[in-house]
Amino acid sequence: MCTFQKLALAAVALRHTNAGVTSDFQRPRRARDLAAHEVGCAYTNTAPGAPDGDLFRGFACDSQAHVSFASPTSAFLSYVTPDVPSQIRYKRQDQQLWRAAQGTARSYTALASVDPQLWAPTMGAPSYTLEEVRAAANTTSWAVPGSASRRAPPYPRWLQSYNDPAMIYSSPVIHTVTLVDLDPGEVYEYELEDGVHAFRMPPPTYPTRLGLTADVGQTVVSNRSLAKLAALDPDAVLLSGDLSYADGWPWRWDSFGALASPLLSRVPVLVTGGNHEIGSSEAWLHYLMRWPTVWKLTSASGVGSVER
Repeated sequence: MCTFQKLALAAVALRHTNAGVTSDFQRPRRARDLAAHEVGCAYTNTAPGAPDGDLFRGFACDSQAHVSFASPTSAFLSYVTPDVPSQIRYKRQDQQLWRAAQGTARSYTALASVDPQLWAPTMGAPSYTLEEVRAAANTTSWAVPGSASRRAPPYPRWLQSYNDPAMIYSSPVIHTVTLVDLDPGEVYEYELEDGVHAFRMPPPTYPTRLGLTADVGQTVVSNRSLAKLAALDPDAVLLSGDLSYADGWPWRWDSFGALASPLLSRVPVLVTGGNHEIGSSEAWLHYLMRWPTVWKLTSASGVGSVER
């Protein structure tokens, strides 16, 4: 028997014994997505019964507050409300004097895109059933026969029509406020409509505890992962893309904002986009409107220029 045959027989033998097993890990069952009410959202992604139904549902997902790095001595605070203005109070925790900060407010609309992964994913449990997606795309309850708005697609997919109000997403008012003159290592409090929050700037010297995560999504496993990350008490979080897994269904950006807020409202985060922020008609729109990123730092910061 030649050497090759001996090696082949040995390989076959290993396949049928425990000698080749290096781990007892077994892939868990497919995780389900969190329901809206489980992340503090008081809405469901159901179609309105009439074209003038309430489409401004995103603000029902609490404040969605998160703190992002702007520079070594400043931070972006992002949050949502149903209205304006963009003005908050903040202060160092060990001081009495509150400071006022004025920011910018904006909102936007977008057509929903139905990626078949929404109801028939290759991995994980579906976010919605096919029947729910069909109901959202079905206009026969109000559109008159023969009109351009009347449709009931059996398999809705990709970018939906502008004349279907249920498929037009309207965002809450998204506020971005820059907090300046922050001292490294200090805790800062800021006041929103839902109460006082606090975050700590990273320390000026090493060691620094960094939390790293990506491909978060919004399943029950996502929730556990964020809770585990919070339990590590990081000084900062690096989120390297694929945040909400909204994949064209814009309302999922609001529910993700609510899911991530308990951690990222108190730990500064630096984010970057991934393929899920550009594919499925996302085209960076929702990501850039909601998650401010450092695109240019002045030379005064000592860092130079960073382009988005």
